[in-house]
Amino acid sequence: MQNAALLAGHGYAALAVAYANVPGLPESNGGRRIPVDTVEMGIRWLQANPAIDSARIAVLGVSMGGELALLAGSLLPELDAVVSLNGSPIVWVRDNLASRGQVDGPVWAYRGEDLPYAFLPIPADYPYRRLTGETLEFTPVYLTALEDWASVEPAMTRVEKTNGPILLLTGGDDRTWPSARLAEIVVARLDEYNFPYPYRHVNYPSGGHSLGRPYLPTYTTINSLVDCDQALGGSPAANAAMTVAAWQEVFAFLDAAFADGL
Repeated sequence: MQNAALLAGHGYAALAVAYANVPGLPESNGGRRIPVDTVEMGIRWLQANPAIDSARIAVLGVSMGGELALLAGSLLPELDAVVSLNGSPIVWVRDNLASRGQVDGPVWAYRGEDLPYAFLPIPADYPYRRLTGETLEFTPVYLTALEDWASVEPAMTRVEKTNGPILLLTGGDDRTWPSARLAEIVVARLDEYNFPYPYRHVNYPSGGHSLGRPYLPTYTTINSLVDCDQALGGSPAANAAMTVAAWQEVFAFLDAAFADGL
């Protein structure tokens, strides 16, 4: 909602799409078959509005929303630009990290079909460390999973099918997952497929996973909304600077992507 308001404040018609954690929709953690169709419904709503230029529609998401943005870009040709902030091109089942139980099931679905996903190897000491109240860093778990590329690759989003430019913004000290490494995987795949549209990865080496709205307090580097304290990385000062710089990149990217319509 706040991101949509920020975009609207800079002259873009913006629709905040709720895809999880509201009545009638799944929970946002892994194994819940969250429908990518929700984004498609949002596009249809925009296209039906005569005040909207339906030839210039972008999607933007942060963290798991950044994962969704990349998925939507690969599946929905109506999208003309994609912005992923600390997102992932690989679909992960993450319930087995952020909760006490192993979850076996798809994270995303589209038109009734489950989308491929990859599991994370849970360190044997994580349950104990969670119970002791230790702040956990999940990035090493993802890096371990990436070492077994043959298992992970089937869950890779086909980003090369995106119908427009792509912007990737990441924090180099992200301790929730290795967003910079994941963005590099996107760039390598786009290089491999000779992607015809502009794409760019901008990394903020001292920033963490918290890539929110600019000029708001960045007082914490820990997420306590799951059932353990989860490290986000960065420092309040570094995350504040990253957020301001990242949103300047977002607006420059959108201005360039839709320049002929401004």
